[in-house]
Amino acid sequence: QEAMNDYISALHEDEAKVAEHEKIVAVHTERALKCSQRQEAFEDAVCGVVTSLQASCTAYATAYDIHKQEYIDIVSDIAARVINRKAEWNHLKKVECVLQKLAASGEDG
Repeated sequence: QEAMNDYISALHEDEAKVAEHEKIVAVHTERALKCSQRQEAFEDAVCGVVTSLQASCTAYATAYDIHKQEYIDIVSDIAARVINRKAEWNHLKKVECVLQKLAASGEDG
């Protein structure tokens, strides 16, 4: 009889432990699901930020390349105009010199 009572007592303890285990497993499963959902939302947000940054970097690089080429074109144009103006200046100085010589020779003679 005592063995039977010990068995029944052990059986009830085991059933209680199994029920406790099932509750713990259910809580863990629920938390793991919530954690997975939050992790997925976090990863989606990070991917969104990365995509936005990549778009910004691409736009910046494109704008930089365009403006760099514009700068190069302007610098080349200015350099060509400087050469032309120096040639014009030299020519005008020669004309001035000739005119001064002609004016001086007209006064002398």
